[in-house]
Amino acid sequence: MQGILKPIGEAQVRDTEKNPETQTFRDRLMDKFKAHEFVRVINIDNIPFRWQSMPVTKEHVEQPDSATQRVYREPADILELEAGKSAIVEGWRAYIMIEDLFKKMIQKKPGGIKGLTNVALQEEYIELIFLGIEDPFTSSAAQQESETISNNDDIDKALGITNEPRGSGSSKKS
Repeated sequence: MQGILKPIGEAQVRDTEKNPETQTFRDRLMDKFKAHEFVRVINIDNIPFRWQSMPVTKEHVEQPDSATQRVYREPADILELEAGKSAIVEGWRAYIMIEDLFKKMIQKKPGGIKGLTNVALQEEYIELIFLGIEDPFTSSAAQQESETISNNDDIDKALGITNEPRGSGSSKKS
């Protein structure tokens, strides 16, 4: 049995997944930043965006004996980011936020759900939502106000969203 299983490092696993066609959305995010880093994200939607996350500190495990294990969870954190605003969040929260916002925004595009697996669209949205790694403890990052996108038409244009009803206007082939 000892020769069958052998431990491999994360680097070896990650190297095998570098093919963009086989990477998951989360893999793409993990290539940009780590779960413990602080990152700036922006809500590119024209309405407030809510998402929930569960910090490990809100999960308590009790093991009264060797055969019993109980897990108690406190309520999840529900976060909201106003339209066009940016914020600094922990990387693990950003993983959830970016992926959820991508899924929400992609459904607004013509063709909707078909775009979920489109690698180019995933990369495009990651670049729009993820603004970079930041240190919230430096004076410049802590004092910086959230950025506001004043013109929602600019967001829509950048994402290829039109206000025309489906089936009307010009048809673009991608």
